[in-house]
Amino acid sequence: MRTIVRSLTSLIMFPFSFLLPICIGVSWLTSSHALQAQEVEQLMRKADSYYEANMSREAIELYRDVLLIDNNITAKTRLADSYRKVNRYDKAKYWYAYLHQERGLVGLEKLHYARVLQSLGDCTAAKKWFEEYSADTDDALGTLLAKGCDQIEKFQSTQDEYRITLPDFNSVGSDICPTWYGDGLVFASTRADAAKGGKGDRSYLDLYYTENQSGNAYVPPRALKGKINSSLNEGPATISATGESLIFTRNDFYRGRKGTDEGGSVTLNLYESVNVSGKWTAIMPYQHNSNEHSIMHPTLTPDGQNLYFISDMPGGYGGYDIYLSTKKDTIWTKPINLGKTVNSAGDELFPYMHVDGTLYYSSNGLPGLGGLDIFSTRRKGGRWQAPVNLGAPVNSATDDFGLMMSEDKSMGYFTSNREGGLGSDDIYEFQIMIPDEVREAAKGPISEAPTKISDRSINSFAGMSKVYFDAGDWELLAETKQELDKLALFLKTYPEVIVVLESHTDSRGDDAVNLQVSEQRANNALRYLLDEAEVDPARINAVGLGEQQLLNHCTNTVKCSNAQHSVNDRIDIRVVSVQGELSQDLVDFYAQEEIIVPEDENPFAPDTPEPIEEDKPDPSILPYAEDFTNEEEVLPNNEGFELIEPVVEYNYRVYVGPFRKMENDIYYRYKELNTDMSLDNNALGTYIVLGPFETIAAAEEIAVYAAERGDKKPKVHAYEGDLRSSKKVKQLKKEGHE
Repeated sequence: MRTIVRSLTSLIMFPFSFLLPICIGVSWLTSSHALQAQEVEQLMRKADSYYEANMSREAIELYRDVLLIDNNITAKTRLADSYRKVNRYDKAKYWYAYLHQERGLVGLEKLHYARVLQSLGDCTAAKKWFEEYSADTDDALGTLLAKGCDQIEKFQSTQDEYRITLPDFNSVGSDICPTWYGDGLVFASTRADAAKGGKGDRSYLDLYYTENQSGNAYVPPRALKGKINSSLNEGPATISATGESLIFTRNDFYRGRKGTDEGGSVTLNLYESVNVSGKWTAIMPYQHNSNEHSIMHPTLTPDGQNLYFISDMPGGYGGYDIYLSTKKDTIWTKPINLGKTVNSAGDELFPYMHVDGTLYYSSNGLPGLGGLDIFSTRRKGGRWQAPVNLGAPVNSATDDFGLMMSEDKSMGYFTSNREGGLGSDDIYEFQIMIPDEVREAAKGPISEAPTKISDRSINSFAGMSKVYFDAGDWELLAETKQELDKLALFLKTYPEVIVVLESHTDSRGDDAVNLQVSEQRANNALRYLLDEAEVDPARINAVGLGEQQLLNHCTNTVKCSNAQHSVNDRIDIRVVSVQGELSQDLVDFYAQEEIIVPEDENPFAPDTPEPIEEDKPDPSILPYAEDFTNEEEVLPNNEGFELIEPVVEYNYRVYVGPFRKMENDIYYRYKELNTDMSLDNNALGTYIVLGPFETIAAAEEIAVYAAERGDKKPKVHAYEGDLRSSKKVKQLKKEGHE
């Protein structure tokens, strides 16, 4: 009873006490959900700030944390996009597929998903999503990219034309976009500077220098000396041919201030530095920089007067376009867009201008193998030509960019994030190869090294005689067209070859004018072959080289006969690519021995000057002309006359070389000898010429000093005035010359 009373009393005093545990549980849950929502909000705010600043790796970690505690659709959407941006295509595919199942893909998500699938090698599925994107958005870009999936076999057909290697200077970070400098390369890298005790990888780029030692071994990279590298991104860069000026990409940061656009993002801009005593100093901004858009990825033409770069400034054709700015005195002109032939509805990035006028760049807005592919184009008749995909193995299903090539185009470097590398992006070296049967057939008795087919003119094989133009003119003569018709017939007979037509001039006249004349001749010849001879434009390219590749010693400063100059005024046809198997008669042609004179004997033997015909008096006005038919009859035994041999004044010159590529530091290494110096070009390369000297002893003395400055053995040659003497120095010493 007492128990019951106590129980009732407790109920009267606390009528809802049985509900207290439930109320406490509800309160705890409400508080927990509030805390969780607050945590999600904080995580999303931070993740979104990383995402909008293109710091995708940092954003990924936070979006993953959000999804552990909340089914957040924005986190899933941005996680898929972030994985795509850092090239984690497998992860990106998972989240795009998840979104497709959960709510369907919309707009650019379809395009991004298609790109991811293509990079993973699933071109069938990628094509479906490319086409669906275009159908939904009326954007032709999807339809254009879908064509790349139909051309996979074509893009893969060049697989055997290159040999790809991974140089040992790559790191576990990102190594990108090399450019020539001195005897080596300057490139951008996120590596920590080992010289300063750093390890691993960082999140920003600095500029480094390395050079090849032997084989595939490189000197450990070192950060550029001077004030280039900072706590922000530096690179990619371009360096002038003289090595005195460097233009590089950097986050918009000048005099301690960051430039940001309306959204608060730090833009990329260009800066120029000059080399003073081996250090980069005096950093100045490019005058058209802006904090409203990025200006980045520079490349200079060899003369340093034209600057190509990338920008997303208003008025372009896609996301990022290629622009050109020209230097007038010390002022860079307002940038102009290269136009819709070069620029696509996608992104054009990482341009590189080769010395022969070919522009290489990467694009994700043109048919390709996936990601960024590398393309090439040239100006002809004042217009840019349709870009050409370089194909595999330079291009892959992933991003390929930052290409540069040697002057003779026999090798080069590019950047890729393909599998098998050392870091997130790696620099690869490539060499141009040729079919095995040609390589074996082309071995000659002078050297066992393979000879590239592109090194040899096929004019004679095609039955072509010398192609003539009037002096200083580029109009096609009737006989010129006859020779071009022979080339057209050759191309139809040998459908497996792709050729380049090279127009050359001699050295007479202004260098720039000669280059222009050669370009006009090349353009007119190409136009005739395409329009009149109906040659497939995919089979031939044409280039004007002016007086850059002389075949003999007849440079600007050398007196030569018309016949000697005529050797250099020519059109050469070279095979640059073989699609499939080379015809046997062409294989036999390349196997034929070319006449090569050993370099140490006489590097200019193929260019032996023809005697210049002197003006001779007319015999009809000589007294007793009929008596001069036989001098011995007129002056028997030369009685009363002393026969005097003409006195020859010799001078002597020191030749150093040949150099395949005349680098700036090589030139100045010999310039320090403080003697007369010039350059002489022939088919073997470029020679440094020291002198003239009045005596053999003076020339040999300077040759000793020259030998101390490089690995090329100097050689002394005798001259009679400005013409090479047929006599050797050794012979002249025996005759008493000193």
